[in-house]
Amino acid sequence: MAAIPPNSESTSADTQSFEAALEQLQQLVRELEQGDVPLEQSLVAFELGQRLIKYCQDKLATAEQSLKQLAADADEALGNDKPKS
Repeated sequence: MAAIPPNSESTSADTQSFEAALEQLQQLVRELEQGDVPLEQSLVAFELGQRLIKYCQDKLATAEQSLKQLAADADEALGNDKPKS
């Protein structure tokens, strides 16, 4: 059970990459799916998983916004008035 920290404060999703956060989330899910995690540790894992999900969603939303802006800039540079969404 390497992915579930002893307490929820010991791992910060804010300090890792999207890929590292996603891998940690996948590891948490694998451990919880095995069904042998004690209740208190499951609650810690759930809380951490929620934070990791939010972190990953925020990163994806930021990336999506960046891509939309790049597409709009490219359309503008090409003289297209309406960028495709």
